[in-house]
Amino acid sequence: MITPKEHDKPQASAEYQRAEQMIRQSIAKMDNEAHIEYDSTIKRTPSMPKWRQWLNRVLRLTT
Repeated sequence: MITPKEHDKPQASAEYQRAEQMIRQSIAKMDNEAHIEYDSTIKRTPSMPKWRQWLNRVLRLTT
């Protein structure tokens, strides 16, 4: 029997369901041998030396 909530729920397309099934199967096949490493997407620039920061402030004030 279908509940009212399930009846109003939008149905996923067949392609989406196939893709979801493929992903689940791939994860199930991974076992303990495979692992995933995530790299940080934030790239930080090295900070300027204190003398350079001071020089930039002085130059901004004089112009």
